[in-house]
Amino acid sequence: MEQNIISDNVEVSKECIKKQYITTIYSKLSNKQKKKIISFLKSNFISDIDRRMQLFSGTCETNINFEFQDSTIIILDMDGEKIRGCVSVLYNKYLKEKLTNNNVSLDYYHLDEDCGCFIYNLCVDINLRNQNIATNLIQFTINKMKELNIIYLHTHAENEISKNIFLKNDFIVIERDQGDQGNQGNQGNQGNQENQGEINNEVELKNIYIMTKYI
Repeated sequence: MEQNIISDNVEVSKECIKKQYITTIYSKLSNKQKKKIISFLKSNFISDIDRRMQLFSGTCETNINFEFQDSTIIILDMDGEKIRGCVSVLYNKYLKEKLTNNNVSLDYYHLDEDCGCFIYNLCVDINLRNQNIATNLIQFTINKMKELNIIYLHTHAENEISKNIFLKNDFIVIERDQGDQGNQGNQGNQGNQENQGEINNEVELKNIYIMTKYI
């Protein structure tokens, strides 16, 4: 079941609770709805980052910006009023504008054609992992982009888990950047829990896999 906008009603009877996908544009959301999505991302992304930082450096400091462009497409996996997972999609046209404005190299992105979209902020509730929510969310996103006549999708992969999620949906790794953009053809890891709501010039795009899928 799909709706085109996130509900603003927080009182939902048990009989009305249904799992569904919601597709919307960020600019169409109310401030309350925006805060709900950003809170979800912060809670689940930062939990992941904190665990990694504790493992490798003993610190939990984070500096994440969850601002969005108005043109960002937001796709949500909902269970009643609860967000189970979400993903953000940005048209190449707006991605190029954002990268250029922030002095980020376009070389880190697969921008072959304007009729493409960049997937980022793939996130699943930390308490609902390993239930194929992310895999199914990406499949839904692919089908939705087909409806919008998008030619291809591309994303960044930063870990094995997210890499495998995209591989399951027939994405291929076209490049891995290790500071000097070493190319490994169609081999690699990916996963797209990109840890930012907005691409900005503070991001060090190292040790990532660039993945793409023509649809």
